[in-house]
Amino acid sequence: MFAVDRINLAADKRGQYTQAFRAWLERMYNVTTYAVGQVSGRDKLLATLLFAFAALWFLFMSGILRTAIGPQADRGFWIFAAAYLLIAVAVACVVLLIDGAEDRPLTRTMVWWALGISSTVALVIITSIWNFDLDDKWVYYRVSENVLSSGLPLWNLNERALVGASFFYPYLLSVGHFFGGPDQWSNFEKIIGALFHFAGVAVILRYFGLTAIGLVCSAALLLYEPSLQWALGGLETSLTTLWIIVAIILYMRRGEDHWLFWLMCGLLIYIRPDAILLGVGTFVGRFLREPTLLRKHIVVGLIFSAPILIYLASNQLLFGFPLPLVFLVKGWNCAFCGNLPLYDRIPMGMIHMLSGISVSVLLGLLLFVGISFLVKHIRISRNIAQPVVTALPLQFDLMLGFLCYLGYHVGGGYQHMNFTFRYWIPGLMGAAVVSGDIIRQAMSKMAPAINGGSLSGTAARLLTTPVLIGLLAAQIVQSGFATYEGKHIDITLTVAPMRDQFSVDSYADFLGAWRQGGDDLSSVVTKNDRLFLGPAMMTGALTQGYLVDQFYFPPRVSTYWDLKQCVPQLPDQLNCAILYDYFIPLGDRQSWPPSHELWKEYPQRLVILKRKDFPVPDIPSELTGARIADDIVDLAWRPVVGEFYSEIEIKDARGQRIAKVPPGYRQFRLGVSGSVSARMRACNNKGCSNWSAPVTVRG
Repeated sequence: MFAVDRINLAADKRGQYTQAFRAWLERMYNVTTYAVGQVSGRDKLLATLLFAFAALWFLFMSGILRTAIGPQADRGFWIFAAAYLLIAVAVACVVLLIDGAEDRPLTRTMVWWALGISSTVALVIITSIWNFDLDDKWVYYRVSENVLSSGLPLWNLNERALVGASFFYPYLLSVGHFFGGPDQWSNFEKIIGALFHFAGVAVILRYFGLTAIGLVCSAALLLYEPSLQWALGGLETSLTTLWIIVAIILYMRRGEDHWLFWLMCGLLIYIRPDAILLGVGTFVGRFLREPTLLRKHIVVGLIFSAPILIYLASNQLLFGFPLPLVFLVKGWNCAFCGNLPLYDRIPMGMIHMLSGISVSVLLGLLLFVGISFLVKHIRISRNIAQPVVTALPLQFDLMLGFLCYLGYHVGGGYQHMNFTFRYWIPGLMGAAVVSGDIIRQAMSKMAPAINGGSLSGTAARLLTTPVLIGLLAAQIVQSGFATYEGKHIDITLTVAPMRDQFSVDSYADFLGAWRQGGDDLSSVVTKNDRLFLGPAMMTGALTQGYLVDQFYFPPRVSTYWDLKQCVPQLPDQLNCAILYDYFIPLGDRQSWPPSHELWKEYPQRLVILKRKDFPVPDIPSELTGARIADDIVDLAWRPVVGEFYSEIEIKDARGQRIAKVPPGYRQFRLGVSGSVSARMRACNNKGCSNWSAPVTVRG
C-alpha cells in the first residue's frame, strides 16, 4: 500500500517537473530582445555560421588543437574540449532552430543572474591562477620600494633613470610595501589589479545598463581570460584598460569637443606611453570628418599634447632622457621581435592579436558585428569640408584610434613569451566597448532595416535571450578551457611560432629558483655591490645592490665611467664581468667568466657567481708605444691578473695628466702630437700596482 503511494507520488512529481520544464522551454522560445518580427532563415543561418566559425577559430588560433596531438592532452583537457564543443553545437542549434518573436525584453533579473554566475566564474579563474608570477613585475617591486626612499621610481637609488614603462604605477604599488615583504607586496599588487579589472566591468555596465548589449560587453571583459591573468601580472595592463574604457565612454557620451577625453588620452603617457596612440588615431578620425574646423582641432590638440610635453620635459630634467628606456615599450625598439623585416613582423603580430580575439567568442562577435555596421555606414565624399561621412562619427573616430594603437603592436611583431596578448588587451577591450555602442546605436536608429538587412537581422538574432544564454554558457566554458590550457600547458595561447612555451604553473616554478637566489643575496649584498643580471631581473630586484643588465638598465646608461665605457672584447667578450661583484647567468659553465667563481647554484639553470678575491695587481709589462698618425700614439701592453682598470700617465708639451682605461682594452690611443712619454699601472678594488717603466714616442 505504502509502496503504491510512493510510486504515485513520484509520478506526480515527475509530471510537475516535466510541465515546469516545458513551460521554461516555451518561455525561452518566445523571449527576445531586439528582434522585430520574424528573422529570416538567411539571417539565422548566417548567425549560426558566425558562431560555428568562432568556435573553430578559437580551437585553431589559440593553439589548443596543437595540444590535442601532443603528450600534454590529459583527461582534464579532453573534458574541457568536449564540454566546449558540446555547448558550441547547442548554441548553434538554438540560433538556427528557435524563431524570434515580438515579446518582452531580457529581464533585469536574468541579467543579474547572468552577471552573478559570470562573476563567480571569473573569481574561480583568478583563484586558480593566483600563483601566476612574472619576472618583470619584480622590477616594479624594486622601483616602488625606491619611491618611498627617493620619491622617484628609480632602478638604482644613486642614479636617475626611468626603467619602467609606467611612471605612475610604481607610486600606486609602493603602498604594498607597508604590508610587509615581497609576499605581502605581491598579494597587494594582485588585489589592486583584480579591482581594476572588475571596476572596468562596472563602468561598462553603468554605461549600457542592464540590457542585452550591456550584458554582452561587460561579460566580454569579465570573462576574458588574458585580462583576468594580467590583473595578477603586477604590471599596468588592467589600469590601462580601465582608463581607456572610462575615456572612450566620456567621448561617446559628452562628444568630440569635451576636454576631459583629450586630457585623459594625453595622461596615458604616465600610465602606458604607447597607449597615447589612441588619442592620435582619434584625432586623425575627427580631422578626416571635419578638416575645416581648425580652431577646434587646435584646442583639443593642445589639451591632448600638454601632458605629453610636460612628461617629456620632466623626464629630460629628472632622468636625462625624455622617454623610458626603450626596452620597456615593446614595439618602440622592436625588443624580442627578432631580426625580421617589417613584412615578416606584421604577420607575426597579426597572428598574436587574432589569437587574443579567438580566446573570447563574445569579443569576436562584438568586433565583427560592430565593425561591419561601422564600415557599412561610412561614405567617402568629394566635399573638402567633409571628406568622410558616417552615421556614427564618434565611434568612427575611436575605432580609428584603436586601429592606430593595435596596429603599432602588430607592426612590432613581438614574439618572446607573448603571455596571452598583454600588449593588445587594453586596445581590444576598448574596441569591444565601442563595438557594443555601435550595435546599440544601429539597432535603435536603423530599426526599419532589420527585416531587410542581413547584418541587422543577424545582430538582432544574436541578442535574443536564448542565444545570449547560450553564448554566455559557451564563453564560460571557453574561458575555463583557456584557463586550463594556460595554467597547465601553454600560457601563450597562440599558434604563432618563435616564442617560448610556459604554463602558469611551470613559469611560477621556474621563477621559484630566481626568488630563492634573490632572498639569499639580499642578506649579503650591500648598496655598493655591483650585480650584473642575465635575464634574472627578479633575483637582483630583491637586493639593495647596484644593478645592471642588458634590458632594463644596460651598462651604457650607467653614470660610472668604467661600466659606461667598457665594451666586450673578443675572444670571450667577458672582460667587463670583472667590474661586477656578482654575475648572474643562465647556462652551463662554459659561459662563466674567468673572473668569477660559483657562489651558489639553483634549479632551473640559475647560478650566482661571485668575483674572485684578487690581490693588488702586478705591474703591467711589455708596454710599447708607436706613432700611427701625426696626432695619434698607440700604446699596447700585456694584461695582468685582477686588473679592474688601468691608469695611464701622459707627459707631453701640455704637461702631465692621467687617463683611465676600462678592462679588456689592450691598446690605447693617445690623441697627442709631438713627443710624448707614457707609463701605466693596473688597479682593482684593493689598490693599484706601481708604475711601469715609461715609454717615449717622438713626434
